[in-house]
Amino acid sequence: MTKILAIIKLLAFVIGTLILVLTHTIWYLISRRLDVTMWFHRWCCFVFNIKFEVIGEKAHRKNHPVIYLVNHISYIDILILGSVLDGCFVAKSEVAGWPGFGFLSKLQKTIFIVREKSALLKSRQAIAEAMNKDYDVILFPEGTSTDGWDVLQFKAGLLGIFYPDEKDKSEKYDVIEGALIQPVAIKHTKTNGITVTKERQDLRDIYAWYGDMDLVPHLWDLAKSKSVNVEVHLLPALSPKDFTHRFDIANAAYDKVKKIVSDT
Repeated sequence: MTKILAIIKLLAFVIGTLILVLTHTIWYLISRRLDVTMWFHRWCCFVFNIKFEVIGEKAHRKNHPVIYLVNHISYIDILILGSVLDGCFVAKSEVAGWPGFGFLSKLQKTIFIVREKSALLKSRQAIAEAMNKDYDVILFPEGTSTDGWDVLQFKAGLLGIFYPDEKDKSEKYDVIEGALIQPVAIKHTKTNGITVTKERQDLRDIYAWYGDMDLVPHLWDLAKSKSVNVEVHLLPALSPKDFTHRFDIANAAYDKVKKIVSDT
């Protein structure tokens, strides 16, 4: 019975994806908004019974876009965040070539970046351009996913759009005045109604996707599960002008997120 329900969930996911492609294309051509992808993410959360509680409020105001700095546990983070935040994700360039998921990420207007120092300025410019179109930007500054028990130090390179180095003064990022950075903490709390603890890593791994885990078996295990529960903490926003360097604001965001994730 569990396998049958899992197959039904996966079929519903595929059907929803096909509907998204057409609907999103038409709506985006009309409005230049990403609303349809939010509906799709919510549909996926419904199909896989991913329950999330949002704690706090979004910082975005019109003409004051936000970079959300979020800890990263799983590809499922994207479904949840995409249900809550209307913005562009930032992903490594390799994701664009992933079967299925690469195509979906392009529909979301994902900003693909090359994770090399030589490409840093181009990546910053891409983010600044999105924000100047009043898109929020969703960034996983750890640079990889983890098992969710701790948070890796946030990388600050892309936040250089707010703090051009002396050698970069010829570059014009032109980020809208009043743009903010909002730390966001994702905390996986339950699987199948059972509270997740370090003694039950098997429950955590239904949600968490990290290390050398294969995608297809993990998605199958998620489909077979009854439910997962996640908290999304929208923490107080930070203003870049209150900090003197990108590392300072990255560390401040890191401390806020780590406090939530480590509080078990």
